[in-house]
Amino acid sequence: MKTLLLTTLFLFSTLSTPAQSNPNPDIPKLAQNEDGEGILTPQQAQQIAKNITVRISSANNGGSGVIIAKKGSNYLILTNAHVINRATKAEIQAPDGQKYSATVIDGGFDTKYDLALLQFTSNTKYALANLSNVAGSSMEIERTIYSAGFPFDSQDIRITSGAISQLSDLPFDDGTQIGYTIDKGEKGIRQGMSGGAIVDIQGNLLGINTISIAPILPKYTYRDGSKPIPKLALQYTRANWGIPIYNFLANVKADILYSYENLPKVERQVTPIGYMAKLNIKTRQMTVRIENSGGNGSGVIIGKEGNSYYVLTAKHVFEHPNTNYKYTDNQIVTYDQDRRRTTSVIVAEGVDLAIVKFDSNNNYPVAQLGEYRQNQDDIAFVGGFPARLNIKSPLWQWQLNPGFIADRERGKLQTQTNQSFSNGYDLIYTSISYGGMSGGGVFDLAGNLIGIHGRAESTDLHSLGISIQTFTGLLDKLRVDSKLLKIVKTNPVELNSRDRSNIIAAMQNISQPQSEDDGERWLAYGNQLFRTRQYDRSVLAFDRSIAKNQTLLGNYGRALSLRAVEKYQLAESAISQAIAIVPLSERGKYYYLWNYNSTILRALEKYDEALKSIEIAILSQRESEQKDLTLLNQKAVILSDKKQYEMAIAIYDEGIRKYPEAYTYYNRGNAKSALGNKQAAIADFDRAIALNPKFIEAYNNRGIAKSVLGNKQAAIADFDFTIALNPKSAGAYINRGIIQSSLGNRQAAIGDFNLAIILNSKSTDAYINRGIAKSTMGNKQAAIADFDLAISLNSKISEAYYNRGNAKLALGNKQSAIVDFDSAISLSPNFILSYINRGIAKSMLGDKQAAIADFSLVISINPQSGEAYYNRGLTKLKYENKQAAIIDLRKAAELFREQERIEDYQRVMNLID
Repeated sequence: MKTLLLTTLFLFSTLSTPAQSNPNPDIPKLAQNEDGEGILTPQQAQQIAKNITVRISSANNGGSGVIIAKKGSNYLILTNAHVINRATKAEIQAPDGQKYSATVIDGGFDTKYDLALLQFTSNTKYALANLSNVAGSSMEIERTIYSAGFPFDSQDIRITSGAISQLSDLPFDDGTQIGYTIDKGEKGIRQGMSGGAIVDIQGNLLGINTISIAPILPKYTYRDGSKPIPKLALQYTRANWGIPIYNFLANVKADILYSYENLPKVERQVTPIGYMAKLNIKTRQMTVRIENSGGNGSGVIIGKEGNSYYVLTAKHVFEHPNTNYKYTDNQIVTYDQDRRRTTSVIVAEGVDLAIVKFDSNNNYPVAQLGEYRQNQDDIAFVGGFPARLNIKSPLWQWQLNPGFIADRERGKLQTQTNQSFSNGYDLIYTSISYGGMSGGGVFDLAGNLIGIHGRAESTDLHSLGISIQTFTGLLDKLRVDSKLLKIVKTNPVELNSRDRSNIIAAMQNISQPQSEDDGERWLAYGNQLFRTRQYDRSVLAFDRSIAKNQTLLGNYGRALSLRAVEKYQLAESAISQAIAIVPLSERGKYYYLWNYNSTILRALEKYDEALKSIEIAILSQRESEQKDLTLLNQKAVILSDKKQYEMAIAIYDEGIRKYPEAYTYYNRGNAKSALGNKQAAIADFDRAIALNPKFIEAYNNRGIAKSVLGNKQAAIADFDFTIALNPKSAGAYINRGIIQSSLGNRQAAIGDFNLAIILNSKSTDAYINRGIAKSTMGNKQAAIADFDLAISLNSKISEAYYNRGNAKLALGNKQSAIVDFDSAISLSPNFILSYINRGIAKSMLGDKQAAIADFSLVISINPQSGEAYYNRGLTKLKYENKQAAIIDLRKAAELFREQERIEDYQRVMNLID
């Protein structure tokens, strides 16, 4: 009977970056003042605040508000919820003194958020707030601001000058986040100014007033449920507070955001709740912001000795990665906003890691280190403080971004085109990251530190980090005593469905660009959607980028997304359009397009075209003097597709000499196995596993090779390893079940097949092999039911028909069995066993000539088939053609003897005698 052993070639392909967005995109140009410095005079800034601030009066309360958007003749006003105080209507006094009736609009805000919206109608042209700086690039301590509003005790607008004094790294539960003081000689914010404008010296609206200085019994609680330490809370009471305009934009209902003019689209915020809130608090308190002359980065506290703290971070936070220039004025800012000078910085050689120390009498949490290898698709979080670049995010505040761990071997190939692994990067994940988060932690579900984030790739396919295993191997060089570290070897957390859904929602929380945004912005958006596996949406985003003249990279990104959902024909069309516009002189720059084209052509089984494409990629990258050795792997894989295994092995040999990686040994082992050289294949799988002890596919395919050699217990051990590394590997359960069945442990085999079906209810291999085990145990009807299920899932599998025919034949249903053997033969014309068993069924029905014809056909296909000679001889003997029968039986005996099938040989000889 036919049994199925699953085997997989680890067919790597290099996925290069869909786009390289400018890390410092152009800032919208401001009107120049008379001094030509791009900022306004105090009088000009105050006039802008006056032009956008309105007085609000309602039956229950009153205060101020800001005109922020327009739709036709309808103006939208942003204010505080406590100004409206549950009213449905209010009166507006516009900047020109005109009064209007206004209606309260549902903004969809959290009930704790102190935000509200009003709308009034007028044909008068009023100024709208300038929202071009929602990213907060001017949000800096001591930055000059102006605060406007209408005090209850005055008929006139009041505008005060001051400076930012506090920037909470998380919003409070009412959305408040900007703290500011008023210049000497001026009184603070007065009652009635709530909801009024806070503008900077460039006239940008930063936010709206919320709380005046030293409020009675303040209750400061962050959005994640944590509270500031008493010292910080005391500082907070000395400031006036406002809600950043970003927090409004990130929480208002989408239909409002998209229906009014003048409202930028920003990254939507998901408030951490439950499990995520606890993880957010835990990781934030152990993470520090590192500031120096080079900008800012992040780091994680990993140890404490006396009053000295050890922070693990990335080396390039302290040194320029290309020039090795050392930045100066290094400072550590802890979660409680305490600022300390560094006492020492020690950098690693050849690895992007550094240890920095600072002294403090405060008590800070120390990270627990997760020293274990992660599995593909494990969820991980990158935490840190983004730098102040012009991107649409709250850049002064903490971010904890979820993503998926990528398979180590496949991920290295997917990122290696443009990223070097010479700096120790061995942790690959899809979490979206920004400049400034470098050096921050990569955390597991328990909040254990499993790596340090290294590369800020907000628009690439992956982010790269350095694993804790790499760090612990450098303790002596980094002068860290292992006794100071808390290390765990596993991740103990399992998520329930609710928590997992919350994480996925946060992961997919990506803001859509505005329709007027340029193609580069849409390109970056498409890349982020791709990273978070929102492939259908990413195709649409790349379409928009193409429409805005990002034709080359837009089509490349489109091809990536279409291939991910197995729309290979469309993917081929997209990548062809990208290739068509590459000038010959720039092939070296874009060689990865031909590489990726080859992966699509392979999926379409166009192997000759795929080979031509990868050869163009190799030639182009050599001309540009780049060293992308993964292209050799891709070429060898294609040659294996073409069954040119010797040529593939020669290329793998070359790759191993230059670049001895686990995946290269693995693929060479597969090629050797296909040639029948199982021992040599096992040796290569051994080398792959030595380099990567968690290389799941290497264990699986080594087990298959051992099984073929008859070393079944060792094969089971390898499948056990595969399952231990990935308990969700349905294929490993199937393979172990097959070996168990061959050893006679059929109940254990059925148990493995059952587990495989639970993991993958559409696995035809599991149903077929379970059916075979049941049939062998004599349960033919249950076996037929399994074969029926396999055929219902895929009607093109010849083994399912063959095995179902066998079960029917055993039950005496010869005609129905012949129909199944016919189906098996039509799908696989060289399926010899189907001809033999069809011949047996025909012989049992008395159709001698048809039976002999089937056995003769087998002999013409395979003259070494002892079964065909044996069964043809039996049929002739049955119908009294004894002399012809003896000739066939003697030939069968001869073949069985040559093949060392002693029992079959003796059986035939007994029949002849």
